[in-house]
Amino acid sequence: MRQSRMFRVSIWTAVAVIAAAGGSAVLWKWVNRSPFILIIEPKGGGGVVQFIQPESSSGGELRSPRFEIAGPVSKALRIVLTSRKVEVPGAVVEHGDTTITPGAFRLRFGDRVFEVMEARIIVDSISHDWIPAPA
Repeated sequence: MRQSRMFRVSIWTAVAVIAAAGGSAVLWKWVNRSPFILIIEPKGGGGVVQFIQPESSSGGELRSPRFEIAGPVSKALRIVLTSRKVEVPGAVVEHGDTTITPGAFRLRFGDRVFEVMEARIIVDSISHDWIPAPA
């Protein structure tokens, strides 16, 4: 009888551990979303950058306004911001935190500073809202 009770307790403990692990995986997936994407395109003698938030907390894709940058941009690039170590031609990644994605980044293109966060984008100390992507 005692052995049967211990077996049931062991089974329920295993079920609780599995449920907790599964629950934390679901929670982790819900908290973490796709990382930011940086689009760089040539324009005149310089370029234009735009940031994309593929999965916002509201569910849809969001985009930043387009911002001009100085310096030569030879071709269009699409860069996924996965860590501080990501290479961005023409820029210095001063900060990158992807503990919880999409993360937070601070990039410097010459004199222009871009602070990219889930809630907003700050460019040269001016806050800009994310814009819903066209349907």
